Amino acid sequence: MIKHLDITDRHIANQVLQVQIPAYQVEAQIVGLDEIPPLKDTVDSLQSSKEDFLGYYESEILVGVISFRVMKEVLDIHRVVVHPSYFRRGIGRTMIQYLLDKYKNQVKGCKVQTASANTPAINLYQSLGFQKLEQFMISPPLSLTVFYIDQTGVTHFLS
Repeated sequence: MIKHLDITDRHIANQVLQVQIPAYQVEAQIVGLDEIPPLKDTVDSLQSSKEDFLGYYESEILVGVISFRVMKEVLDIHRVVVHPSYFRRGIGRTMIQYLLDKYKNQVKGCKVQTASANTPAINLYQSLGFQKLEQFMISPPLSLTVFYIDQTGVTHFLS
């Protein structure tokens, strides 16, 4: 079940961290870094975020989180995290598809980014129809790739 998360509630923000930290530890291993920025998040930093959060629950346990913002008619996904104990169950796909369906008549498209070396995330985004928009270096060796999916059926560019 997917439901809205009130990230201003400290208990909820702590639950999000309990999913996010182990998930991003796996991503850090995949991309060959000791640390990536989301691993530095705290309850306070999550609570001060401007993102909207949704949670995926199994048996009343939070096992997946997706956060996003709608800006300039674009659904901008900021984080897609699934606790490693629940990997390979389609939870990430389900959360992304939920957002795409929910906002399909309200936005022109959706974008998401991930580390360029994060093959599992890249495969997921591409399997959902996202196309590579750009790639840029944050600081060696961390490179990010931005993916975009058009929701209007016509080609246009992000500003």
